[in-house]
Amino acid sequence: MKWLLSVFMVLSVVVPLTADSVYDRTITVIDKSRNEKSKEVFRDLIAAYVDEDARTFFDGVSEDRFIQDYITFSDAVYNDFRLYDIMQVDYWFEGVIPFQQVGRIVTVRWEERYESLESSEQFERRGLSRFTFDEVDGEYYLIQVEGNPLFGISSPEWTEEVPPIAGQERENEPTPETPVFLADVTPENIRCVQGQSSGGDIAFDIKNIGPAQAAGAVLYSIDNGTPQIVEVLLDAGEIKSIYNAGFCPGGTVITVTLEPQFDDADSSNNTASSQP
Repeated sequence: MKWLLSVFMVLSVVVPLTADSVYDRTITVIDKSRNEKSKEVFRDLIAAYVDEDARTFFDGVSEDRFIQDYITFSDAVYNDFRLYDIMQVDYWFEGVIPFQQVGRIVTVRWEERYESLESSEQFERRGLSRFTFDEVDGEYYLIQVEGNPLFGISSPEWTEEVPPIAGQERENEPTPETPVFLADVTPENIRCVQGQSSGGDIAFDIKNIGPAQAAGAVLYSIDNGTPQIVEVLLDAGEIKSIYNAGFCPGGTVITVTLEPQFDDADSSNNTASSQP
């Protein structure tokens, strides 16, 4: 009797534990399948975007369930294809979390390279984004984009609609790989800082007269003096003063010449003269 009782107690413990263990494994497999399905749809979206295949791209987007404005989003993506050659998108999955039980939110860090079809300039961007996918009849579809906008960057109307997320890149505007505006730097306000009649030290200002930031090295020379190099980092319209540039004899005309130190077909010497 004691032996039978012991067997009954062992079975009463082992059977529920075995059932619970199988149940837990089943739930894990279902979650993994949903995670993988949403990630697979994202991979398909990236492939279609790089191939500029609009039909395949929008096969992975739900027009009916899209949380943001679907027309604005679709117009922005089509505009990307008209304006850019999407060269490459690299991405890394950073996490997948549930959305309303069966949906999934996929967090992705990415880097993109593309070229303007109008100017042939190449651009690089990087960002952190969240893509929300919802399940419809066993299939997953994109319904929301958050963070740095990976798709539709050519449309300010769309990019302003994309809500920010913590940790996203602060600079999400495309930037040329090699922006150069040093040809817009010019000398002005040449002066003697110690006296007008007996001479003194030459001083002058470097001004950025262009529409964008100027950065790099500029070679300046004063009449027959020894050329000197000065580093330039000027915002549009900003002025930098250069002192102790050379001896300034009274009553003579001083000419300051600037020459940007880079290869650029549009660059030329900028010259200004003054008589102290």
